Amino acid sequence: AQVCALVYSFDVESEGEASHVNALAQLAGLTPPQLFAMIATLKSRDLVQSRSKWRAVLPHALANRLAKQALQHLQPGRIEQALAKDEHLLKSFGRRLSYLHDSKEAAQLAERWFADPSWLGKPDQLNLIEMSLFQHLASVTPAHALATLEKTSQKEGTAFLSSGAHWTDWPKLLRHLAHDAASFQTAALLMHAVCIQSDDKSRLDSWLEMFGLYLSGTKATVEQRLAVVHHLLASPNQTARQHAVEALGFMLKTGDFRAHHDFRFGSRPERVGWVPATVDEQMHWFQAVL
Repeated sequence: AQVCALVYSFDVESEGEASHVNALAQLAGLTPPQLFAMIATLKSRDLVQSRSKWRAVLPHALANRLAKQALQHLQPGRIEQALAKDEHLLKSFGRRLSYLHDSKEAAQLAERWFADPSWLGKPDQLNLIEMSLFQHLASVTPAHALATLEKTSQKEGTAFLSSGAHWTDWPKLLRHLAHDAASFQTAALLMHAVCIQSDDKSRLDSWLEMFGLYLSGTKATVEQRLAVVHHLLASPNQTARQHAVEALGFMLKTGDFRAHHDFRFGSRPERVGWVPATVDEQMHWFQAVL
């Protein structure tokens, strides 16, 4: 049950050495027939859902708990070796990890993958499966995901964030990564680089929303947001300076707050961002902006 819970779903009808049952059996230290019989037992106990050839350990609360136990009991190298053989299993494993942000072992694995160029350490060269893994694991260790993007942008430039197969994914992810106050400036400036390189107004609108008093999606203080504005006002780029002025205008809004951003990020609580709790906090906000 622990091994099967490591993946979001698996195929019990695929055949050959790379079949899902073979890969999971290898990880569990069982023969494929033994594992298949155990899956059938779990199904009879209503702990595995069946849909055509697909199986999944459910409910998710139980599956997540079992997956955490599996990560504690199995060597990371064994897990990677067994699941990396099949694209579906690897993607499904990444999806499961996105629900385990409170697992020390999941965080350590994500941190190692973000640092490894053969896994996720080169975000400018990711294929579709690797991009899916990057997004899922970013919810486990957001700071390491952001550090990987920052390092790549410093070395290779920021063009990869606004072009290529993943040009629609990076801005959405950067908004999530801007949630923590300590990460706001780096994420906001990377996302602004996308705005500079693109004529898509929706990207600029999404960036401006991070400077709102409500529904910003970030815990950054007014001072931290103004630091980004000051940085852009000092830019030699006229468009960047104009965007800074628009951000100031957005910070002076007093109503009609809307968000086009999905605040869900893995299994973390919805993160709508900092909101003023008192009139004094509202006053401090507007005084700082003025």
